[in-house]
Amino acid sequence: MSPRSAGNRPVILVTSAFSGVGNTCATWLAKKGYVVYGTCPDPASHQRRADELYEPLAMDLLSSASVAEAIDRVTREQGRLDAIIHTVIPSPVLTVAPVTDPGPRDALDT
Repeated sequence: MSPRSAGNRPVILVTSAFSGVGNTCATWLAKKGYVVYGTCPDPASHQRRADELYEPLAMDLLSSASVAEAIDRVTREQGRLDAIIHTVIPSPVLTVAPVTDPGPRDALDT
């Protein structure tokens, strides 16, 4: 299912939209009428609430191919992507491997 045509409404991609700050941002923006795509590595594994009106989108931030596919899908469906809201916050209790592929970083740092 893709969101209705954007028309003149902004098209926004929100990373990590299935919990925490990302979920709050994506849900609020969608309720305000924005076209919102919310990402996570596996949307099918997420139990969505009724008020989550954004479009789920699979995207692994550590994979440049996954980031490119997600952005391609949004631009293919909506004709553009106006903004990316990157809400992933590193946690001090997690061990995170460094990203050696500059692709995801380059895609999000534009």
